[in-house]
Amino acid sequence: MNRYDIIQELINKYNYSHYLEIGVEGGETFRRIQCNIKYGVDPAGSPVPVNDPNKFFHCTSDQFFQHRPNYENLKLDLVFVDGLHQKEQALRDIENALHYLTPEGTIVVHDCLPRSEAEQVHEVQYGVPWMGDVWKAFAELRMTRTDLSMSVVDTDCGCGIIRFGKQDLFPRIDNLDWPIFQNSRNELLNVISIEQFKGLYL
Repeated sequence: MNRYDIIQELINKYNYSHYLEIGVEGGETFRRIQCNIKYGVDPAGSPVPVNDPNKFFHCTSDQFFQHRPNYENLKLDLVFVDGLHQKEQALRDIENALHYLTPEGTIVVHDCLPRSEAEQVHEVQYGVPWMGDVWKAFAELRMTRTDLSMSVVDTDCGCGIIRFGKQDLFPRIDNLDWPIFQNSRNELLNVISIEQFKGLYL
């Protein structure tokens, strides 16, 4: 099971109708996902050939959420966050998505489980595997938001699952770094297996 499967299974399970993808790039994930209405956002990616009511917005996610052209009553069932892989941007994307998420909706965050210290550096790395420090954004919410239910599925670079609910907060850590990730990732990010994901969410 990879990110495509996770997203599609959630859409099918909960009869979701409105899907937003942040970070469309070439459109591989966007094209594969089946949902009634799909919005894609990417400032640099190639526009995805879709017909109304599916929309591609050639802008940053910040611009999309700020202006929301013609979508003042925007409601989202599933948001896939795979944009700029930096903590600050990922955190803004998640928090903006939460504002428009339906009560039973889900946010899926990609690249939460870097495999090496080099893959999780903050600055953009071109030509090499780079997940950035998205995991720190996820960890921030695990330490501060009791109104969310959060876990990371241990597959496909780590697929974070965020829904409204409740959780026990992980003790506050002000300076997250690679040794902390190595020593505490399972508890800090609430890492679960694919089978646990199926049992909890499907």
